[in-house]
Amino acid sequence: MACKAALSRWLLLLFWCAHLLLRSCSSEIDRSQFPPSFLFGTSTSAYQIEGGYLEGKKGLSNWDVYTHKQGTIEDGSNGDIAADHYHRYMEDIELMHSLGVNSYRFSIAWTRILPRGRFGDINPDGVAFYNQIIDALLQKGRTLVTLQKYASRCSVTE
Repeated sequence: MACKAALSRWLLLLFWCAHLLLRSCSSEIDRSQFPPSFLFGTSTSAYQIEGGYLEGKKGLSNWDVYTHKQGTIEDGSNGDIAADHYHRYMEDIELMHSLGVNSYRFSIAWTRILPRGRFGDINPDGVAFYNQIIDALLQKGRTLVTLQKYASRCSVTE
């Protein structure tokens, strides 16, 4: 639990430092020095940021299983909560927008879309979650989606 809180604080500190750095450099660097198509962006990996372990009918990924095995992670931490992007994505998008970010690359946790792997049905809750993120991002800038990020349905890797 302490590791998860530390990770959240670290991410917030990282965003704040980036914000201060951009503000302090604003007299030296101006967006007009870049082509109009230049993307100022951030990126994340689903397992490392989402949390929402088993919420919205999500299935188990290879990382969920691995990090829950006794002794595989020294301090016992896992991605069950992570940075809680699953519940706080609107706040995260507003924060990125306030920093001047105009693109966001994120990955899809396929265990949210296909909780039972390729043999199961599509999970409407997972599709709705990502649609909400994409819709909110399109209001603020560009959306870039990574389709595979080394996390897969546990049964696929067994």
